[in-house]
Amino acid sequence: MATEEITKQMLSYPQAAILGILQGISELFPISSLGHSILLPAVLGWTIDQNANYFLCFLVATHFATATVLFFFYWSDWIRIISGILRSLRLGKIAADPGARLGWLLMEVLQL
Repeated sequence: MATEEITKQMLSYPQAAILGILQGISELFPISSLGHSILLPAVLGWTIDQNANYFLCFLVATHFATATVLFFFYWSDWIRIISGILRSLRLGKIAADPGARLGWLLMEVLQL
């Protein structure tokens, strides 16, 4: 029985765009965007080398880009939360506004 050796290729621009769009869409849902980035090429029959350093770098870059976009998308919320925490520190008690309460809740959850 002869075994075929499949030649692994680099990620093409269209493949990268598809995986990037998938990352952006799936990051906001309670599903594994990383898992989809691994499974989709297999399902579509792409012969990319998922063990290569460039693919890991690509996955890290797409996750970093998603985090950066979400940070700036929710910029006004971050400002409201941080200013609420600072206001609470200045008052010496937790301020009554929702931003301050959410900020202190996040600090408790993150153990800060």
